[in-house]
Amino acid sequence: MAAGSIRFNPVLPVEKQESFAKISMGFYDHVALLFSENIFGTEADGYFFYNADTHGAQSPALTGFLTNVSGTPLTLADVGGNFARELEVAGRDAAIDFVRGELRRLFGTGVDRYIVGADFVPWGLDRWTRGAYASAEPGAYALRRVLRQPVGDRIWFAGEACSPAHWATVHGAHRTGQDAARDISRRLSGI
Repeated sequence: MAAGSIRFNPVLPVEKQESFAKISMGFYDHVALLFSENIFGTEADGYFFYNADTHGAQSPALTGFLTNVSGTPLTLADVGGNFARELEVAGRDAAIDFVRGELRRLFGTGVDRYIVGADFVPWGLDRWTRGAYASAEPGAYALRRVLRQPVGDRIWFAGEACSPAHWATVHGAHRTGQDAARDISRRLSGI
């Protein structure tokens, strides 16, 4: 909505438009790595905190690794902010190479033999998502309420950005979708 790809006629109220602009999609990506064994020594769904050298950038280059996702050999390296945007522009191979390089710093060059697969999905460049999570700018949290309000009993909004308590989650998106569907059903049935 913030990108302006969807237009409304008549235009939506100013406060609704402000909610789109101030609760916008942020850059936060995962570089997925499949390992042949648990190199981190963590339990299922463990987190290995690690801050890569940012070389003076304001946002961290890499904040850590979600390890052994659901007890599998899958690990997700977290990258966000401006650095994630730079990696998305640089492309899949550059993102994977960056994370491999950081792993070599941590564990030495022998770590390569344990990596059996890797992938990267640039959520910010995807034309359908245009980012990872809808993040409220400082001071704009209250606009989530505005965002989820229907307009003229004709247009309803749902998604993780609309969730009052579970933003940035799949279940937050799911619940707001259910809430909107119930509201629409009540409106159509005259209840």
